[in-house]
Amino acid sequence: MDRTDWFLAYITFLLAVITLETVSNATNELFREIGVGASIVVIYFLPLYLLGHVLMNRSDD
Repeated sequence: MDRTDWFLAYITFLLAVITLETVSNATNELFREIGVGASIVVIYFLPLYLLGHVLMNRSDD
């Protein structure tokens, strides 16, 4: 994949959000909403993107 670096950076960001959420009791609501928004993007849009990527590469062959 040509976007591996972006995916790894996004996964690292999500791991940082999860770690901070579990370790810190003083996390504010805005940070939680940012983490939830990023998680929703991964859960719903990333599989659709990957499916589209596979179909487009398949049609090129």
